[in-house]
Amino acid sequence: MGLIWVVTDLGETARSLHGMVWLACGFTLYAGLTMVTNIPFYSFKEVNFRRTVPFIAIVAIALGIAVITIHPPIVLFGVFVVYGLSGYGVYVWKRMKGKPVSVISTSTDEPDEAGLHR
Repeated sequence: MGLIWVVTDLGETARSLHGMVWLACGFTLYAGLTMVTNIPFYSFKEVNFRRTVPFIAIVAIALGIAVITIHPPIVLFGVFVVYGLSGYGVYVWKRMKGKPVSVISTSTDEPDEAGLHR
């Protein structure tokens, strides 16, 4: 959806951009396959606004909103693309460093998952 927003914001149409159909197909295929992989992506579950929020977090949120208001379609699309690549990037980074990476489960809260993290 973000790709469509960026393209229409730039005043382009699918007919004026050659290969737009294939680009959209590629993004859709990537998003669909990423949704069914076991690559761990950051879920933001640790973010808890019920406790005291550090001042730097408030400044970062305000700065993020300010950056988004510069040009929302392009900035948000960039954020979505970076997040969409982040899971694979962290996975490759950890593998290169030799750290164990569990693509089966990233939670140790469930008793059934205790044996998956060795």
